[in-house]
Amino acid sequence: MRHDVYKRIKIFMIHGEKTNFSWLGHRWGVDRHTVKAAYERELVGKTKDRQLMVRPSKLDDFREIYCWLLSYVYLQIYPKTRF
Repeated sequence: MRHDVYKRIKIFMIHGEKTNFSWLGHRWGVDRHTVKAAYERELVGKTKDRQLMVRPSKLDDFREIYCWLLSYVYLQIYPKTRF
């Protein structure tokens, strides 16, 4: 959820203005569904609690190998290129 849209929609709701999601989305440079989601989120008054998924990397098995390779400084000589 874009926080700037959420803050702007709160201002609209405080003033009690009628909302046109398409017009607001065009004006703010977002999709009308994003504006409507922010509006409904403000009506309900609560947010979704997100859980961070922690999963192992596929490269963890090779950590020792790439740490060893990156620990050495290799001098790379590139051939001359003509521009």
